[in-house]
Amino acid sequence: MTRSLHRLFSQKVVWLFTAALLALAVFVAFRPITQSQTDFYNNLWAPVHLLVRGESPYNTTPLHPDLPALWMPPAIGFFSFLGFFRFEMAQQIWFLLNILGLAGLLYLSISKTQLTPVLLPGLLLAYFFPPAVNHFALGQVSILIALSLLLAVRFVDSSPWRSAFFLAFGMTKPQLGFLVLFGICVYLIKQAGWMRLLRYGLRTFLAVLTLSLPLFLADSKWISDFFASLQANVQWTHPSLFSQLGEHLGEWKYLPWGVLLLCALWAAAQLWMRLSKNASVLWTLALTLPITPYVWSWDFVLLLPLFFFALSNTNWKGKAILIAGYALAGAGMTVIQLSENFHNSRFWWVPLWFVLLYAWSARFPPLPPSAQYKSPQVKD
Repeated sequence: MTRSLHRLFSQKVVWLFTAALLALAVFVAFRPITQSQTDFYNNLWAPVHLLVRGESPYNTTPLHPDLPALWMPPAIGFFSFLGFFRFEMAQQIWFLLNILGLAGLLYLSISKTQLTPVLLPGLLLAYFFPPAVNHFALGQVSILIALSLLLAVRFVDSSPWRSAFFLAFGMTKPQLGFLVLFGICVYLIKQAGWMRLLRYGLRTFLAVLTLSLPLFLADSKWISDFFASLQANVQWTHPSLFSQLGEHLGEWKYLPWGVLLLCALWAAAQLWMRLSKNASVLWTLALTLPITPYVWSWDFVLLLPLFFFALSNTNWKGKAILIAGYALAGAGMTVIQLSENFHNSRFWWVPLWFVLLYAWSARFPPLPPSAQYKSPQVKD
């Protein structure tokens, strides 16, 4: 038993040491592209800077942002401490949090029997995934949202209160979290009926209020300013199927998109009723991107958890298919990014490509235990 614990501890030390080295390397290598982080400034630093000064965090006009603040109140309350730092320092802290968050996302996604062989290449693939690079450059929050949603599901049985707080933050962008929220509801009803769902919903509501408490203490006008910010958001053409259907079908877009949404809800319900909750949330994150009505290419980091779960739960043929598919997608995104008539909406195909890639790789069963990486068996 002692030697088994020692092997387990050694694996974790190796993982943490490797992750720390790569995090440091990525921090140094990508630091030049994170000097502006306009989304971080508009949506988080400007609001929390006003918040700690006792002003409404959603009336960011005095700080001259490019766009109105749109992230949900729990995120503003939770990260209010960043308002005490100068923007230059706060953005470096935020960048580091996202680097570590992506490493944590991989750790939760990779099968533990495959952690050692998949870890290093997985981190390299994840950090240089084109949407992740854009995410770092803009100072986005989607990585931390995905991590929070995974943790909300992990703790939903063992620690409902902790799960509720993670879910409250995970809904910072509701358009990215709504399908996971639906899946959690299906899971709770399946496990213990409607009463457990109601109790969990109450906990989540209280968690939202708790995380939003600093906003109430700063300025009571923040609610009206929040809705004004939402209404002031610019109407963009973005890489969602909903937006693309609108470009080609106009108001008729609601019919095919509604069918896709119903199919996604049905698929999510089946996943949460048949698979483990930890596998279900990975599939649900990936399925969210093709059917959400509002998404940008940097949100495609939500595809990574299922990618590495699939990579660590298939045989070598499946691994080759996944890596080849990743390389083709990365090359395609790079070509589009460098083209003269580049527009972010041209990435609409990426979520569909990866979901189909995952489904295809699922045809190849996991490696048998004898072929998987394992530490030598030592008898105590």
